[in-house]
Amino acid sequence: MQDSQDFQQFIDREFPIAASEYPEGVSRRRWMQLMGASLAVAGVGGCRYSEESIAPFVIRPEGRLPGESYSRATNFELAGRVYNLLISCVDGRPLKIEPNTDHPSGTGTDVFSQASILGLYDPDRARGDESFLVRKGPKRRENATWEDFLPYGQGLIRTAANNNKGAGLAVLMPPTASPSLVRMLSALKKKCPSATLVRYDGVQGTAMRDATKTVFGKPAKQVLDLSDAKVILTLQADILGNDPSMISNARTFAKNRDPIEGEMSRLYVVEGGYTSTGVMSDSRLALRPSEMPAFLSELGRRVEKLAAGESHTHAEETQAYDELTHAERLERFLDVLSHDVAEAGDAAVVVVGEHLGAEAIAAGIALNKKLGSLGKIQKFAPEIDGELADSNSLGDLAQKINDGGIDSLLILGGNPVATAPGDVDLLSAIGKVENTVYLGEYDDETGLACTWSLPLAHPLESWGDVVNNEGFYGVCQPQILPLLGGRAAIEVLASMLGERETEGSEIVRRTADGISGSALSSRQWRGLLHDGFAEDLTINEELDANVQDTPLTDAAPVAISVDELDQDDFEVLFVPADGIYDGRFANNGWLQELPQPLTKLTWDNAALISPLTAKKLGVHHGLMIALTQGDATIEMPVYELPGCAPGVVTVAIGYGRKRAGMVGGYTEEDVDAVGIDVSPLRTSDQMLVSYQVEARPRFNEYDLATTQDHWAIDERGRDETERRSFSLIREGTVQLLEKVPEFAEVRGPHVPKVGKEGSGSMWQEPIQEIEMEKPFLPQWGMAIDLSKCTGCNACVVACQSENNVPIVGKEQVSNSREMHWLRVDRYFQGDEENADVVQQPMACQHCETAPCEQVCPVAATVHTDEGLNAMAYNRCIGTRYCANNCPFKVRRFNYFNYNKEVGVGYGVDAYPSSIESANRQLQALVLNPEVTVRGRGVMEKCTYCVQRIEGAKINARKDGGRPVADGEIVTACQSACPTRAIEFGNVADPDSKVSKKHADVRAYGMLGQLNIKPRTEYLARVRNPHVRLMTRNQLNDLADMQSPHHGHEGHGEGDHHDSDHAAAAKHDDHHDADHGHDDDHDHEK
Repeated sequence: MQDSQDFQQFIDREFPIAASEYPEGVSRRRWMQLMGASLAVAGVGGCRYSEESIAPFVIRPEGRLPGESYSRATNFELAGRVYNLLISCVDGRPLKIEPNTDHPSGTGTDVFSQASILGLYDPDRARGDESFLVRKGPKRRENATWEDFLPYGQGLIRTAANNNKGAGLAVLMPPTASPSLVRMLSALKKKCPSATLVRYDGVQGTAMRDATKTVFGKPAKQVLDLSDAKVILTLQADILGNDPSMISNARTFAKNRDPIEGEMSRLYVVEGGYTSTGVMSDSRLALRPSEMPAFLSELGRRVEKLAAGESHTHAEETQAYDELTHAERLERFLDVLSHDVAEAGDAAVVVVGEHLGAEAIAAGIALNKKLGSLGKIQKFAPEIDGELADSNSLGDLAQKINDGGIDSLLILGGNPVATAPGDVDLLSAIGKVENTVYLGEYDDETGLACTWSLPLAHPLESWGDVVNNEGFYGVCQPQILPLLGGRAAIEVLASMLGERETEGSEIVRRTADGISGSALSSRQWRGLLHDGFAEDLTINEELDANVQDTPLTDAAPVAISVDELDQDDFEVLFVPADGIYDGRFANNGWLQELPQPLTKLTWDNAALISPLTAKKLGVHHGLMIALTQGDATIEMPVYELPGCAPGVVTVAIGYGRKRAGMVGGYTEEDVDAVGIDVSPLRTSDQMLVSYQVEARPRFNEYDLATTQDHWAIDERGRDETERRSFSLIREGTVQLLEKVPEFAEVRGPHVPKVGKEGSGSMWQEPIQEIEMEKPFLPQWGMAIDLSKCTGCNACVVACQSENNVPIVGKEQVSNSREMHWLRVDRYFQGDEENADVVQQPMACQHCETAPCEQVCPVAATVHTDEGLNAMAYNRCIGTRYCANNCPFKVRRFNYFNYNKEVGVGYGVDAYPSSIESANRQLQALVLNPEVTVRGRGVMEKCTYCVQRIEGAKINARKDGGRPVADGEIVTACQSACPTRAIEFGNVADPDSKVSKKHADVRAYGMLGQLNIKPRTEYLARVRNPHVRLMTRNQLNDLADMQSPHHGHEGHGEGDHHDSDHAAAAKHDDHHDADHGHDDDHDHEK
């Protein structure tokens, strides 16, 4: 064993294993090998990265305490994004994803990175028991070992190299930001110069790559820095949602969205469906994608005229933006936008999405160059793999195979069989290749089709490297040995090529040496691993744009109404699923059950269309619709989503997989596929949007599981929900904030200051006595800034990961039995065609006079001296009185023993053998040992991450009894947030960040009329629309609302006065002769 490669890797890495019993999904032999190594290895001098020697593990490394968590830096790529992270581990077991707050690129995570910890412990990654590889035998598939494959793989490369310089060899891979992987593939290309390398992106397509190759001469990725932007326009570009750079985009966008501390930016959004970016917009226009190139061209012409000194006047406008027809709305939007962009100059940026194609993207870059924002707000960085892959597409590869030109195919992840467009039959093409090798995390659809199916190591158990958008080089270092025999792509390629260095750490270090220009010293290497970055280890290249500002079309954009809609001329937008991306996370239960930001849909995808479009088709929510183009037809359930453009359907890709696993669908094991596969409707030339699609109703019903009531249950429910939403999620404009700074207070119910010291109670509350008698105790509270929350759901998954929150499945979600401690509520405001969306993270508010505490018969929910609404799970008898009495409906009840399979036995299952069997499940390793796992009949809820609070208090006591410092306690949701919308701390300390947020004029507590005094307060959302683009409600507020001391007659309910509107708009009188423009038109900020 001492000479085996696995054991030597372990000696090099020093990662002890977590449990004493081998879990199911990992063979007994493998687990005993790993455990034996863990008992024999300890670091010298306590440094994880030093040379290790064999010694009893009772001599533990310095600073490593059994049972206490520690963090290690790592960087990896996942779902098209690069992450700079810290991994929290306990006893060598990775448990939690945290952002690397010291990294120069900033902080933040998303749902994919947070949920990756569950993917690590997914038993469905296993391909066998005693061995981990699968190959096709003469009669059936059979298990194999790495020792079986390596001679085969090396022979494959040798044969290809000796046969026409590798012309018969093809490599199919997804995009990568790994310099080491690019270096290995370059070595392969050097041995086989005629080999075909195909880079296939099944999500974003090739539009950005093609556009930047034209503009800059090489493929590049877009990098936005919105912190200094004044005007932002997105055209079908979800920069705050599905964009690969979402985390950095959201972080820099949020820097300029504080209406108190500085001038707010203004976000204009033009889109066909509804996106997370549209939710955050100040002004939004729903427009069909086919009209957007004309919109961009018209905008360019108008900005050019305004920059040349032209101006024009407008007649007095009596209609609000949401009262206009489609054509009028388009014209006013264009007019206001062109003035704002021209005035902002180099502080304005236009971002064009991949859906509109390479020419539109290039036109957007040209406009930014003219404005002066190219290179300042919008930047481009060369793709790491830009010079690697050929220009061959997936269709070209399939054609080459069908022509007999390929005899060996190596596929490096991505599951292209499942993600290929409908017009490329990759499955049958693979069957024609003599030698096929697939390296993937799962034995999925592509693995089944190939001769060899090899296990790809998870990012948390492998070596690798990445370069992020800002050019910082980072190392991906394993946090645990591969649980299921996987290896990194760089290790497999190095072994197949016969490289001298085949160990992942050696390969990565050699790459780092090359980037630095000289060999890194041991100290530099350790520093790189410890910090996750090095200030001087970057890859940056200035790109010069060579682009002509040529209009895409001379035609003017046209906005059709629903009445003009042709059922044979629908447009279908294909977007990555908010949870499972392109289907690669289909077996991740956290992401399948994650409520999608706008629809709150779980375990499914649907055809998202506007209510008026549905009415035109004769369908409604839950009925099926058929979408047809040529010979391809898909049928999907309808979800009515207000705000979508007429005739535009948005569908999520990645669903309908038949070999994802026991969670996401495995038809061979009678596990139904989840959702509908939409790939038949996608084609190679229409990967992101399909035009001229026929839409027809199908009158069979389909059950959709959502976590929030659908928008249009009935008219009365819809209208009442909208009416109440204004007091729950309080919102105003910049202009209203200037006029009535206390608008958040005015929007809420009038609560007289009665009782002792205006407390609202006729007696002294217990928490008040505690605050007086024990002033030294901290009082915990939270603040959430709704102007910065993008609804990305990172906090939801982070909470689930931190607090062992179970998944319950589609049926239980349909019964309103989901278990998420934290949800993000969303409400629609407006009409079907011009709806705004507001959203609000909602968890336990930790009320000082909590209604739940007053009704529990066994005191299972109590209040602590530090202001926490605590749960004693062992006392809970499941009466559910507390849930009935909670006005926020944030308590969750375990109707079943959802954790039965991961180590918790309750009732009839509480016997030793059952618990021991459950403890041996591989997925049990994902559980946080610092949080109690709850069983059937127990109520649970948000605890403000009490385990983190207690941990900080323990550390403070260790340091001599010092107070817990402000910012020392970071809750899971707070840590995950990319925009820093959440603050947590001691509200009794007036200098703490959370206290300052609570003192903000926008701060308010929910349901103040109940006198429950929630410890979580919200900062009212502030939008920054131009006054000409305000809705009727916004104009009414601006005209009628008065400060609190003037009474509460306003409350946003008064009639709009045209004179007040005109005064607010500050429109000057202009002459309109010959459209003689003078640039006096005052577009109020």
